[in-house]
Amino acid sequence: EPYFDFNKKLRAMQVWRPVYPRQHDKDEVGKIRVVMLVSRRIATDSWARLNMESRGVVGISLEMAECIVCIFNIYNDGGHSRSIHALNFYLQSTESRRMWGRNVVDIWVGDFNCHHPMWDHPCNLHLFTRSNLEAVEWRSSLQ
Repeated sequence: EPYFDFNKKLRAMQVWRPVYPRQHDKDEVGKIRVVMLVSRRIATDSWARLNMESRGVVGISLEMAECIVCIFNIYNDGGHSRSIHALNFYLQSTESRRMWGRNVVDIWVGDFNCHHPMWDHPCNLHLFTRSNLEAVEWRSSLQ
């Protein structure tokens, strides 16, 4: 979870441009769960922030010669799946469909808070409840 200073800004090194969720200035900073850092070496006219309706998702689109690359940084709270639902809604939205004329590649990164015996440590056995395992299966079916 990001740290924000008194100006509601991320303390980032000069080589990065912080990209905040759309609601960053509207909400309490403590509710923002995710930011993205874009290298200053990438020209600002080659990428744009995507208009996501979630404090837990921030995305950018990168204009490449052959395609558009959309990168989504996701923080999914362990108690609900609102960030995943917001991402799913976005991917089905009109804004997303505007790019369908070109090859679009999606990359999802982040903290999904999905616990499963396949990749978790055995000491987390208490997290492998039926509802958690079903949520992991549902999320993996979105891809």
